[in-house]
Amino acid sequence: MKIAPRALIALSVAILPGLASAATIQLTNADFSVGTNPLATGWLQVNGGGTAGSPSNYAEIVPNIGNRSMQIKSDGGNYVQQTIALSDLGAVDAGTFSSYTVAFDYGYRRDSVRNGDHTLRISLWNVTDDVEVTGTDLVIADPGATGANSLAPGSFVLSYDNTAASLAGDTIAIRFTSMSADLGTNAWQRTAIIDNVAITAVPEPAAALAGALGLLGLLRRRR
Repeated sequence: MKIAPRALIALSVAILPGLASAATIQLTNADFSVGTNPLATGWLQVNGGGTAGSPSNYAEIVPNIGNRSMQIKSDGGNYVQQTIALSDLGAVDAGTFSSYTVAFDYGYRRDSVRNGDHTLRISLWNVTDDVEVTGTDLVIADPGATGANSLAPGSFVLSYDNTAASLAGDTIAIRFTSMSADLGTNAWQRTAIIDNVAITAVPEPAAALAGALGLLGLLRRRR
C-alpha cells in the first residue's frame, strides 16, 4: 500500500487531535446513588479523628435536592475516596496523565443547622506511597441561615509532574477531605454535600505526538 507524502501529512493532522483529546475517567457510582445508607458503592469513606459519634461521611437522599448525595462532616480530616483505574483510553496509574479536570456539584447542608464555612480539599492521592500529588481547597460558604438545600456546579483543574519513573504503576485516587476544624459531637452542624463527580484527563502532548509519529512511521514502512 502506497501513501503519498501529502496524504501522510493530512493523516497526521487528522490523528493528532484524536490522540490529544480528553480521556474520560470511568468512575463507579459517580452520583452516589447505589449503596445502603450510609455507604456508597465504589467509594472509600474514612471517618475523621473527631468525636462525631456517627459516620463522618454518609450517603443519603438530601431534603430539597431529592436525590442521594454524599455528605461530609467537619470531623477531624475525614475523607471520601475512589481509585482512578480506567479511562476510555485504557488503564490509569499515577504516571499516566499530568492534568485532570474534576467536576462535581456541591453545597452546604442547611436544612437544620449551619456553623461556619466548610473547606473541602480536592486531591489526587498516590495510594501506593500514601501521599498527595496535587490538590486545591474549595471553601463552601456558610449560607447564613437555615433553609432549602441546593447544589452548584464546580470544576477544578489538578495538575502535577507525572514524569518521574517511580510513579509508573502507582495507584492514584480522587479524594475529598474535610479541612475544617473538628466540631466534635457537633460535626453534623457543618456538613458539605457533593454529587455527580466527573473526571477527565488530557494526555501529554509529547505522548500524543510520539503516538502519531509512530503510526505514520508504520504506514511509511508499508508503502
